[in-house]
Amino acid sequence: MIILLNRAGKITETTKYLENAESKTQRSKMAGLAFCKGVYHRYNSEPQKALRELNFARFDNFYGTSAITNMIEIYLNPANDLIYSSILETDYATTPENIQAAKELIEELKVKGVDTSMIETQILIATKQKNNLETASKMLKQILAKNSNYVPGNVNMGLCLFLLKKSSDARNYLKTVVKNDY
Repeated sequence: MIILLNRAGKITETTKYLENAESKTQRSKMAGLAFCKGVYHRYNSEPQKALRELNFARFDNFYGTSAITNMIEIYLNPANDLIYSSILETDYATTPENIQAAKELIEELKVKGVDTSMIETQILIATKQKNNLETASKMLKQILAKNSNYVPGNVNMGLCLFLLKKSSDARNYLKTVVKNDY
């Protein structure tokens, strides 16, 4: 697999590594190259190209689960923005078509035996509908009952409560993330 960021962390220099890998890659290794190109396009703000490459990689045994997960994240946030960085609700909205596509990809992950509970809560949160936010909150409480220090669960709970206009409760969940030792 190609390391997308070189040692200096410059994504702009990644294309020469991808081109070099593409010229030397055997056909049997194309899924890995497609996955790397998809991740590159995702973080280079080219969601359509990323989805095209990740779609090719999603059928691979090794890269499939990661490719599908990346595709879901792109559908939920195509511009790769900080979705909840502003209180204004008009800043960002996930389209119903994107949410439906993400749900279909979740079904693929379930067939592969992947636990999709966190991704399902992300989809519910992305709708920004009160009943879906409450459902996500209940699901996250069940997840956090098993492990109260689970970072993705606490972050999603914080986002969910923030959208439900419960900022102080959201802050408490996010404080547990900050206090964790890494």
